[in-house]
Amino acid sequence: PNLTGLYGLSLALDKLLEEGLENVYERHQRIGHFTREGMKSLGLELLAWDEAYASDTVTAVKIPESVDGGKLIGMLREEENVVLAGGQGKLSDSIFRIGHLGFVCDRDVLTAAAAIESVLQSLGLHKGSMGAGLSAASEVLGR
Repeated sequence: PNLTGLYGLSLALDKLLEEGLENVYERHQRIGHFTREGMKSLGLELLAWDEAYASDTVTAVKIPESVDGGKLIGMLREEENVVLAGGQGKLSDSIFRIGHLGFVCDRDVLTAAAAIESVLQSLGLHKGSMGAGLSAASEVLGR
């Protein structure tokens, strides 16, 4: 048997039970909401335009048409050490995805938001003040 996998599963289940299922659901809902608010504050459009259809496990963000999606994701990885997923199938070049399922904390998503903002600014797509995405996300966290 895959002992390493079984030990990992055992630890993950212990952490899940320690936090409590209701707390896990609430954390995912909160992180999903502030991730979406952070991306919108950067002027990015979400794939799920209606909050009722948005996922609490991953946020899909439309890549501006003037940007090469592969280049954006590559810059985030190479320059900011942030790994995001691209789209799949017909959305492969038009969205990126920020995963926030599992053992993800507020700081992880704030780091991703800051990195996205930095890369957008270097591409000339973020004309606002630096920190707008972090401010929006932090405001949601403070509620």
